[in-house]
Amino acid sequence: MSWDVIVFNLNKKVENADEINDSVLSAIGTNREFKALIEKRYNPIKWEGNWGIISGINFSIEFGLNDNLEETLSHQVFHLYGENAIYEIIDFCRTHNWQAFDTGIEQMLDLEKPEKNGYANFRNYLDYVVKKLT
Repeated sequence: MSWDVIVFNLNKKVENADEINDSVLSAIGTNREFKALIEKRYNPIKWEGNWGIISGINFSIEFGLNDNLEETLSHQVFHLYGENAIYEIIDFCRTHNWQAFDTGIEQMLDLEKPEKNGYANFRNYLDYVVKKLT
């Protein structure tokens, strides 16, 4: 089970995910371009087909790319394991002037206040699920 964050290239800052629509969405590039950007930032990435895995100290990040490397992406979903992963995503977003939606808090991340993230909510939910299953 992962904590998920969705990254967007938006032509204006949005405070609420409800504001995201075709009029504010810009492409983050093709799958090939995105792969090049992320490989430049995170090296090495372990690839299993089109599934990328970034490993760091106390975290990992997983993401998938489409088989069609020329297809344009409007967003990218990252599956995070460990709270430190969010700081990598925030840094990546800042570098490219992108914005991110944190499923753990069900709102856009404030890139200037990265400590306000959904990791605690995710952990609480994960603990709840594990208790239900045991």
